[in-house]
Amino acid sequence: MATGRFFKLAFVGFGSSTYAIQGAELYDVSGGVDLAHSSGSATSNTGTPANAFDHNAGTAWNADGLSYLQVDFGTSVSIDEVIVREDTANPFAFVTILASDDSVLWRVVAAATAPAGAATTFNTTSELVHPQMGVVGRQECPGVRFSLTPGHLLIGRQNMPNLGFKGNGVIEGEVDVLNVPLNTPLSRKVRVHLVSNGMLLREGWSDPITGAYRFDGLPLLPCYVMTFDWTLNYNAVVKDGIMPVLQ
Repeated sequence: MATGRFFKLAFVGFGSSTYAIQGAELYDVSGGVDLAHSSGSATSNTGTPANAFDHNAGTAWNADGLSYLQVDFGTSVSIDEVIVREDTANPFAFVTILASDDSVLWRVVAAATAPAGAATTFNTTSELVHPQMGVVGRQECPGVRFSLTPGHLLIGRQNMPNLGFKGNGVIEGEVDVLNVPLNTPLSRKVRVHLVSNGMLLREGWSDPITGAYRFDGLPLLPCYVMTFDWTLNYNAVVKDGIMPVLQ
């Protein structure tokens, strides 16, 4: 169960294709009251958000790319179950459900790839925790560090323009080779991709002095980060299931 005054459903589509959400229902308990329909105030960055909350399968909220539905309940509420009903002829690729007390700091409470059918049910949690990254959506999330041995490579550095998906998430870390007594920083190409469809979001080079990298403005969606060694002394490395930290 998740609590908050604000709840957001952040969607990502398949490439440039549009998607249609015929219903978004936020229940206090399973089979209970749909609070989004009865007491929430809906907003969005595109389209007509009310169409997603009106319990009418004949209307839909239409969007593309990275778009969101947001509900302001006016006071803190508890949401245990979220049901998303899509138009199967116009599906989305991935959805992340977030909760907030102030609409500034957001907590990821559920996330999933595209559903198999018209309706998908999510049971929320207080905060979604990734086994590699700690608490998702907060600054406690450590940087992604790759310490390498010969035959393996590490990751780091600066951001490049994204390819159409924007958000307020950050992925950062270092690229270095594991040596004794000190690790050796490397400057190598690093790329960030969406888990859901492999789309390239950012690419850049790790810093040659520190091995550090940072990618800003990422959507709060699961990513994988990869790097390769152009000298061919080390194998390429991939870190998957990395959730950007809320900036």
